[in-house]
Amino acid sequence: MKSNIEITKQRSKAKRIISAYLESLGYNEIETPLLSHTAIPESTIELFETRRKQYDRSDFFYLLPSPELYMKKSLAKEGKSIYQFSKCFRNSEQTSDFHSCEFTMLEYYKTDADDSYSLKVTEQMLGVLSSEFNSTHLSSINTVISMRELVKRQTGIDIALLRDKEEFQRAVEKKGVTVWDKNESRADTFNRLFVALVEDRIKDISPVVTITDYPSEILCLAKDDSTGAFKKRWEMYINGIETANCYTEETRESRVKEYFDHEDRAKKAVDPLFRSDKELPTMALPESSGVAIGFDRLMMCLLDKKNIGEVIPFAEYLK
Repeated sequence: MKSNIEITKQRSKAKRIISAYLESLGYNEIETPLLSHTAIPESTIELFETRRKQYDRSDFFYLLPSPELYMKKSLAKEGKSIYQFSKCFRNSEQTSDFHSCEFTMLEYYKTDADDSYSLKVTEQMLGVLSSEFNSTHLSSINTVISMRELVKRQTGIDIALLRDKEEFQRAVEKKGVTVWDKNESRADTFNRLFVALVEDRIKDISPVVTITDYPSEILCLAKDDSTGAFKKRWEMYINGIETANCYTEETRESRVKEYFDHEDRAKKAVDPLFRSDKELPTMALPESSGVAIGFDRLMMCLLDKKNIGEVIPFAEYLK
């Protein structure tokens, strides 16, 4: 394993290349807090909690799982294209070759842009990195495929035609995937199918694969497409590992509030004391597109490493 200084040099090199590229396109670097009294409610993410102690009181804080909350507040208040590298924290995730409870996120938002624009920016940025690091993985052509086509190719199920939940569950079970709870949502059944029969096979398509057009019932803060059946969202897998996630950001206050209300109820079902941010859903976001990249996973690819601990300085203390 390389020394911590050697790892840091490689990470710094990648950050300089990325920063220069994004700034050439008009993105502005910002810094946002790691601590917050509130958070975006995301039912699948567990947060680290801490307290600030003072003489006569103590304040509750979350360690944020991404810089999204404050970056979107910056977008709403200033309307400028922005990016940053941020430390992030996620609790209750099993340690694995590509998971760490503390990690670095690269996140960037472009105003007056959509997910198609962001994909072009990301592809070009990865091309520059590939050249500078002599990466054989990133030099591969990005294979872009819709989620509908991907699932149909791997399972024979057309998710656009099977809209009825019970019919969809029967089709999934015919493929050998057990649906234990018949009352679960169609989104949960879809995720079960994707994890069981699709995700592990993505690496067989090509080293870099981008999946577009996620089903709209998988709730997120991305806009629907013109049909309403799919989200304007993509995820990029490198060597079979989910590395980047992008939305055409939802800007309608009613839809953002609807998402917050749904996820807030889900979070409070298991954590009644969860503190959801009340300001963001009422802020006027500009038309924009945002991308989040797991920077450590990207470094794994650039340095041809199999374990995320090999690209994070002092990773042995995070186990």
